[in-house]
Amino acid sequence: MAFSIQILALISYTFLQTSAVRDEHTVSHVQGCSCFDEGTCSSCDMSSCPFTAGISWVQGKDTGGTDKLHGYAAWTIVTGDGKHYIVKFKGSNPQVLEAAKLAHALNVMTPKQLFIDYASCPSLWDQNTNDIEMSDDQRMPFTWSLTETRECQDGPCKSRPTVAVQEHAGYLQASPQLSSIERSFWYQAGAISAFDWITGKSDLFNDLSLGWKDDATEYDLATRINRENIIFTSKKLVAIDLGINMVNVKWPLWDQLLDEIGPALQQPTWVRDVLFPMLALIGNPSDYSTVHDFPKFNLEDLSGWDKQLSLELTMLGLTRTIQEALEMYAADATNPRLRTFLQSLDGMKKSTQE
Repeated sequence: MAFSIQILALISYTFLQTSAVRDEHTVSHVQGCSCFDEGTCSSCDMSSCPFTAGISWVQGKDTGGTDKLHGYAAWTIVTGDGKHYIVKFKGSNPQVLEAAKLAHALNVMTPKQLFIDYASCPSLWDQNTNDIEMSDDQRMPFTWSLTETRECQDGPCKSRPTVAVQEHAGYLQASPQLSSIERSFWYQAGAISAFDWITGKSDLFNDLSLGWKDDATEYDLATRINRENIIFTSKKLVAIDLGINMVNVKWPLWDQLLDEIGPALQQPTWVRDVLFPMLALIGNPSDYSTVHDFPKFNLEDLSGWDKQLSLELTMLGLTRTIQEALEMYAADATNPRLRTFLQSLDGMKKSTQE
């Protein structure tokens, strides 16, 4: 499928116009609400207890290692008004919340997060668990987790809530601030990969070598671990399991990527050999497919593959995210807490070195 220069110009023009309109308004990374400023929510759009409509259904997930409490690391909760959330009784990591703040500010799609306790969100704890639909073998672990976290008995509880709530990534709706281009699959592919470089997150793209597909060990890890660390549909990508300054990030490839980004549209080596092949593996882990096997490009929602437009959108997401992070890093108007966080990130340190 061939596209004209006029279509590419229209995409760039539409993106610039919607970005300009959005930037005229006050945004959360410049001026926050109290929970944003205090470090207990990642967005003012999710600043109050989400369980006031009651809880109708609960299911536990036993993945998560050290974050487990009574055998479960996270719980999917459906509220009485049909909204889906993830609750982690040992998941209130301040650095992860700051990473989510940064993602929202950079228009990287990731779930909003809120830290709660009994004082701020009693409706999670007050409902009789016998009235909630869940499997019998999970009812007691869920009840024990509620009981154990209801009272703040140690030091950390006194300074901040310790239970983390986040939107369910599978049901995440894009912010109305995002244009159709910014919420598109390929733009988010570029934005999420740039965000992972900036924050130093591995276990998705940035711990893979250029030859990872031909290395049995790397390919196995990519198949078993990396591909699970993103929400992927044919039309949407959502960043999950955020992390910062992690080990195993291959920083020389970040340096190479920055060197290869230029004014002329080109496909950097890392995008060609790591990002695109990993997206193909996530989309179809059963064989050695490539992004060229994705459905044909759809101009209505900008999904599917086209060698010119998919690359254009990916590079737009990648470069725009890096640019906005650098501008935020230097801007006096940036929320002080968020600016301090930016200054702590390995990726930002490396991209601002002279």
